[in-house]
Amino acid sequence: GPVVDGPFANWITPDGSQLIRNVGSDGELFTSTAIQDILSRTRHQEILTLPEVEPRYDLEFHHAAVHVFCGGAMGQLDTSAFDPIFFLHHAFVDYIWELFRTNMRSQGLDPEQYPDIAGMDSRHHSTYPT
Repeated sequence: GPVVDGPFANWITPDGSQLIRNVGSDGELFTSTAIQDILSRTRHQEILTLPEVEPRYDLEFHHAAVHVFCGGAMGQLDTSAFDPIFFLHHAFVDYIWELFRTNMRSQGLDPEQYPDIAGMDSRHHSTYPT
């Protein structure tokens, strides 16, 4: 329902509506086990390629589950950035991603070498011009 308590109480979103959340009705938060599972992998294709990868190792799967857990604006692709929690969540996902990349380096792997994955946005590939 509408956020009425806390620092974002009565927050008005860019489309003029009140911030809505339906926390905990579905989805789940990152768990320490989920993070450990993701960090137990050492290659991009081991964490980014559902359905080939088990969900427990898939970073995007766990990332999306938090959006679903928060519900409301966060649960919709076109409004998720309307919720200030979006930015905190993505900062945490970026932190996990950097831990993964650090782990790759410790294994002698180049975290800039992205595999060609069918269906993956080509802008994520290392050869995409910046």
